[in-house]
Amino acid sequence: MANHSISEATEVSKIDKSSIQASTMKENKRRQAQISVKFAKYQSQAPKPTRKKISRSTAHGMFGHIGMDATSEACAHLGYELSRGPMKPCSSCREAKAKKEPIPKASERIPSKVPNQLVFLDISTVKKPATVTTIKGLTKPNWRLIVDDYSELANGDFFDKKDGMVDPNL
Repeated sequence: MANHSISEATEVSKIDKSSIQASTMKENKRRQAQISVKFAKYQSQAPKPTRKKISRSTAHGMFGHIGMDATSEACAHLGYELSRGPMKPCSSCREAKAKKEPIPKASERIPSKVPNQLVFLDISTVKKPATVTTIKGLTKPNWRLIVDDYSELANGDFFDKKDGMVDPNL
């Protein structure tokens, strides 16, 4: 008898579980129906979104100068209506896409055929760092470098003053 009563209790508990699950599902469906009715009611009362019309150039600049396809998608997503017609050329995009002329690998100038025909001159001033009060041996801070194009011979000299760099024997 004990075995018989255990099996009956198991069957009763199975029946109770299934009836509880069925009633819970019905309750959930009823709640969802109520929510959808309320949502439809509020949705009908909400103002209809108006689509603001903007020019293609304005939208292009507003979205960070992205391409026209991406601009159209962004406008559609945000509720903007693009005006018809072509987009005006964007000066910012034109400047950003501009390329520099390539630097030639070899010089186009004709090298000198005689000594001292072409001479390069470079002058500079050697300055002490701000943290140093004096530099021993820096008595002539102005430097001149002369390079002959034909022989590529370089001659460097130091001077007290820049006006002392003028040499009449050059």
